[in-house]
Amino acid sequence: MVSEWAADMDMRDLRELADHLWLVEEIPVARIVELCEENVIDCYKFVSGWEKLMDEMNFVMSRCEERMEAIPSE
Repeated sequence: MVSEWAADMDMRDLRELADHLWLVEEIPVARIVELCEENVIDCYKFVSGWEKLMDEMNFVMSRCEERMEAIPSE
């Protein structure tokens, strides 16, 4: 059985992970693309990389949420 303290620490760590993961969505990709287009800079690989990063972020976030749900509450 997991102690209440250990469960609290796990939850804190998982919440911190989720907070960091959400930063990926905060990247202003539309504005980056707009600025690249205005300055005739190819950003196809950047956008493709960001889309892959979003996919991976969603995967990791799903695992994080599953673990959070598995932590016993008081």
